[in-house]
Amino acid sequence: MSQEKNQVLSDDDVNMAHHEEPILDENEKSNKDTSNEGSSSGRENSAGEEVKENSEKDQASLEEEEGEEEEEEEEEEKGSDYEDKSDKEEEYEIEKIVGHRTFKGKVVEYEIKWKGYSEEENTMEKANAIHSDVPDLCEKYWDNLNVKRPSNTPGYGKDEALDRPKKTTKERSTVLGKRSREEEQVERIEGSRLEHVPRCMIDKGFVIPKTYPNEKTKWDSELKQISAVQLSPVDKSIMLTYVEWNNGQRTIHEMSEVHKKCPEALIDYYEARLRFV
Repeated sequence: MSQEKNQVLSDDDVNMAHHEEPILDENEKSNKDTSNEGSSSGRENSAGEEVKENSEKDQASLEEEEGEEEEEEEEEEKGSDYEDKSDKEEEYEIEKIVGHRTFKGKVVEYEIKWKGYSEEENTMEKANAIHSDVPDLCEKYWDNLNVKRPSNTPGYGKDEALDRPKKTTKERSTVLGKRSREEEQVERIEGSRLEHVPRCMIDKGFVIPKTYPNEKTKWDSELKQISAVQLSPVDKSIMLTYVEWNNGQRTIHEMSEVHKKCPEALIDYYEARLRFV
């Protein structure tokens, strides 16, 4: 009986021993603690990296927004610069009128010298706009030109005789005595011969010269080009020459006059039309 009891106790002790937690030595405890700390540290590092990544994304987004704002500011500055340039472009000032072009007896364009710019930058502007913007300057231009002004110009039809003293009989006779050969040539092609000038040339503004060119005209420098040469349909001995001038005027002359005054222009005209066969 006593032996059975001991045997039972021994079995219970064995079972209790199986349910008891194992006893860890100091090294095993240290390793377990280190493992737990490593796991905790890993979770902390992971969380830190996630925060860092989110921070970097926020920073990149902020930089992108700042970049867009800078681009918008640059566009606004460019637009402002363009407006400033446009304003400056509108501040051109006419210094003087240096020439004109006519068509069917009316002036259609003026050659304009701009203040602050060289002669090479002169431009041709519509006559109507110039008449409207600077009528006084237009009137002064035609007064100084001393020719019959076209019907669509400022000051047309005013009594110019009132602005000039009447010449005495002696002065008139002196003027008549100084009639040049050029004026005589004008009379030769004026009148009935003008009726035979092609209508297309008259429409282009070519006229019989009266006051320009004159004795003071420098043909070599003032003549722009010869536009055409035509045999007179009335008198086969006369060749009509159509001349354009730097001041915009267009006149009709006998070829003999042009040959005498500016032979180089005739040579250039014929050389430009040579055809070799």
